[in-house]
Formats: sequence, C-alpha cells, structure tokens
Amino acid sequence: MNVFYGQRLIEWRKSRGLSQRALAAALGVSQGFVGDIESGRSHPSRNFLTSLSEHFRVNPAWVLEGREPQTFEDEPGFSSNAGRITPAPTGKPLAGHFEIDGREFSLISRLDGHVSAGKGAAAVDGLEKDGLAFSNDWLRKADLLPDLSTLIRVRGDSMAPTIPDGATVLVDLRGMTADVPGIYICIYDDDVFVKRVQQLRDKTGLIGHVMISDNPLYPPVVVTGQDNYTLRIVGKVALVMHTL
Repeated sequence: MNVFYGQRLIEWRKSRGLSQRALAAALGVSQGFVGDIESGRSHPSRNFLTSLSEHFRVNPAWVLEGREPQTFEDEPGFSSNAGRITPAPTGKPLAGHFEIDGREFSLISRLDGHVSAGKGAAAVDGLEKDGLAFSNDWLRKADLLPDLSTLIRVRGDSMAPTIPDGATVLVDLRGMTADVPGIYICIYDDDVFVKRVQQLRDKTGLIGHVMISDNPLYPPVVVTGQDNYTLRIVGKVALVMHTL
C-alpha cells in the first residue's frame, strides 16, 4: 500500500503545529481515523480530502500524489458575524467596494466637520474622517452614487425635529441647484447651513432663494438681488441618521 500520502499529511500537520487530535476535531473525524491515514492503514476518503481542502486549503492532489502546490492560495476576504466579506468584482460597472455573501456594499465617506442648523458655521474643511457602508441595492433605489455622496454631522436645532442636533446627514453632491424643493446644504456669506431651500421666480426667471427652517423659532431667510450670487448649493440631503 502506498504510504507516501500519510507521510505528506504528517509533514503538513506538523508544519501547522497541529496534533492528530486537533486535526481530527477540526475535520469532524476521529483521531484514530487520522492515525490510520498517516500510517497508511487507510486511504484518505474523498470526504476527508474535501474537508481538509475546505478547512485548511490543502491541495488533495498534493496529499495523494505530491503534486504542487501543497496548499491553495487563500481566497480574498474573511468571515465575520455578518457573513463572508470579499472584495467586489473588478471590471463591473458601478461595482461596490466589497461584498457580504455576494451582496454588494459601497463606502460613503464621512467628513470631519459639521454644518449648521442654526446661525451658520464655518465652511467645512472637507477632510475625510471615516465612512459608512450602504448596500448597493438601497443606493440604487435611492438614486444615489457613493462617489458623489458624503456624510456630515449637523449641529444646531433650527431643522428640528426633522434633523435633530447631532444627527448625521447623507448628502447627494449632485443636487447643486434647488430646482426641486428639499433640504440642502448651502453656503451663504461663507457660513454653511442645512435648510429647506426654494427658488423664487417671476416672469423673468430666477430672482432668488428662500432658506426655511423647520423649527418655527427661526425665521425664513430671503436671498435676492446681488446677495443671490453669494449663495451656493453644495448638495441635497437624502437621509437623516440619529441616535434615540
């Protein structure tokens, strides 16, 4: 009986610092079964070789015949409580940054700064702090592109209760005009605000904007004439996130 497969198995097991008992426990077989294979008394079964490959990436052809490689390259990614996390496929249009059990996710950057829901704040410095992952399915339904979106914290209560103080908002950076009424991040007189913004028009066209707070304690701000040129729309708020 060919016992070289047993010697190869011993060689690999010892290189991993595994005892027969530990290997047997990992593969769900008895220590005696492993011992019989290593001694050549038993031939490694297909189930044994498959389990050895799945758990330790050992090449069955190497065990049986000594054909390289000894082990397969590890698959990219890692397992977590959420599932198997792997890089997204390359070359796919609008692919996410990673996958969880085959479901694509994209990271949206969170800026290290804040905007004001009050009397205004200094312009955001724009430095990326970290990011949050969103499923690509949700992003598509919300008509959002991760590379053209960002997250930033809001300070102040002028947009309460819609946007509480300390909430984080997801901003669609494509929304740089207020042609559709909504909540926007805007810069006015070098201060950064989050407000409901509506365009003011007459027969001649666009004549200005009005910035409206959801909190009735803050009056609307009307921007017309030359002041209208100092108002810049940064993006449209698409999502509000806050803790209870």
